[in-house]
Amino acid sequence: MRILLLLIAFLMAGCSSQPTPQTYFIALQHTAVSGTTDTSRGVIRSGEPCSLRVNRVNLADYLNTHGLVYQTSARELVVAKQHLWAGSLAEQIQLRLNNLLSQSCSLPARWALATDIPAKSVQLDLIVTEFYGSYTGEAVVGGQWRLMDNTQQVLREQPFQYRVSLPEEGYAALVSSLDKGLIQLAEDIRLMASPHTALLLPAELPSAQ
Repeated sequence: MRILLLLIAFLMAGCSSQPTPQTYFIALQHTAVSGTTDTSRGVIRSGEPCSLRVNRVNLADYLNTHGLVYQTSARELVVAKQHLWAGSLAEQIQLRLNNLLSQSCSLPARWALATDIPAKSVQLDLIVTEFYGSYTGEAVVGGQWRLMDNTQQVLREQPFQYRVSLPEEGYAALVSSLDKGLIQLAEDIRLMASPHTALLLPAELPSAQ
């Protein structure tokens, strides 16, 4: 009887030691953002900085991890062990923002960029200090972005924080809400940076239909 109990205990220990499957999440999605062009003058309207791309994304140290981060109290953050980013989070944020910023361009502007028509040279750097879910039922996206010219002179520096309500519980909902924070960030960058990134199109460029 004692041997049987030991065998059952051994089997139960073996079952409990089975690794929990890991789930990977991708921050980059594909949400189109519309743009408009003033075809009468061949100028991208305010809020259409088609020459603007994120050059670099720096993460706070605690975000340089594979696991998604969750705030469990006012003073505590935990890193998930089974719910992971599918690759570098900094690179995914950079790709996502560049995807959003490029989709704000009209077709003539995209064609102009593809053919290397000169535009104002600017550099956009991003520091992300908050990118996590919160016990308050929100996704938090925060940090600071800096726009510089080709001489490294700061044209604009802007802190940001977005708190997006989670539609439901779960890490998938968290990732979706974090993405909505990035969409809001891209829109604000697009509008605030536009005075420094206006792109003039030559008269011979084809008009948008």
